[in-house]
Amino acid sequence: MEYKFTFKNGDYLQLKSFKHSEFASEETHCYEATVYFNRNKIGTVLNRGNGGADDFHADKPFAENNKIWRYLEDRIKSEHPKYHMDFDDSWNEMSMEVWCCDQVNKFLSYKDFKNYMRSKVVFTDSKSDDPKAVRFVSFKSTKKIEQKHIDFIANRNPSYSILNKMPESEALDVWMTGA
Repeated sequence: MEYKFTFKNGDYLQLKSFKHSEFASEETHCYEATVYFNRNKIGTVLNRGNGGADDFHADKPFAENNKIWRYLEDRIKSEHPKYHMDFDDSWNEMSMEVWCCDQVNKFLSYKDFKNYMRSKVVFTDSKSDDPKAVRFVSFKSTKKIEQKHIDFIANRNPSYSILNKMPESEALDVWMTGA
């Protein structure tokens, strides 16, 4: 999965190499990620997880840490004044911090998605009162779901749309919409 923001002229920002610390995340996510601008590594963004703002540390080619960050902040605000946060379906004033937070949420959701798909049968139920809600079934003492587990659930529940049977991109779209 890519964690990317494209500007109107085609320039783009990207976060890679996420490191997340669940135990240190208090009010915000405790994380670190590498920041790229048009395929060039420009630095690292991090948050200590205690409710403070993100910190940006530029790589050596950029003399001032905040100069490139301010440049990107100004561009992102002028070109995209509002940003949709998928995780809580809200519109926010755009900033580098808002965008980074959303990318961390997407990274963590994708990580959960991969773990659930590996260890559970994941599905939606078209007959339920919330047909977009993502649900799952675990099998006792089973660490890795096999085809027999998927078939068992599919045969017993024909109304289920089983994510484990879908191509990953399609299953991920369902996961992100209903999770």
